[in-house]
This record gives sequence, structure tokens and C-alpha cells, in this order.
Amino acid sequence: MAILPIYLYGNEILKKKAKHVSEVTDEDIKLIQEMFDTMHESNGIGLAANQVGELRQILVVDISDMEAGEGTKPIAIINPEVIEEEGEWEMEEGCLSIPDVREKVKRAETIR
Repeated sequence: MAILPIYLYGNEILKKKAKHVSEVTDEDIKLIQEMFDTMHESNGIGLAANQVGELRQILVVDISDMEAGEGTKPIAIINPEVIEEEGEWEMEEGCLSIPDVREKVKRAETIR
């Protein structure tokens, strides 16, 4: 298990645009596993690659411990793109790059 450093709000890497992943390599798979390890160790439910210093369009999500996500499996998303959104809901959220801060955030109820 490898735990990566999480870059905090204000770090320049968080302001840079991540690069499209054109082919998933062994290095990408290793990064994804390390991101899951880091996210779980930090008690998070989502983590983007730029938060651990990698400018790749990769994010990991695991909501299986949340009531609404009971029974779901962790997922890695590569080159995410929102095609469609419907509805709206509000939930208190935090961010691993902004520790100890939680706020209500409005999001689409469903996305594709």
C-alpha cells in the first residue's frame, strides 16, 4: 500500500489542466491503486489525480460506506465528461485538499 501526498488548496498543481489519458498503462493502473489507498487512508470518498500531483484525467470514487451508496463498488474514472445532468440535490461535502472544511454543495441528482 502506497500513500501519496495530497496537495492542499493554494498549490499551483491544483490550478493546472489535467491531460487526457490516451492509453491506460501499467503506470496508470499503479497510480489508480495508490489513489484508492490514499483516499481510503484519508477517509475520503473521491480523489482526483491532480490532488496527488499527477496531471492526468483520472479520478477514483468509493461511496460504498455512505448510506446512499450502500452496495456500490469503487470506481476509477478516466477522462470523465458530463454528457447530461438532471435534477438537483444538496449535501454537505468536504475536500481532501481543503481539510477540516465542510459546506453544503448543490449537485445534479443524476449525470451521464
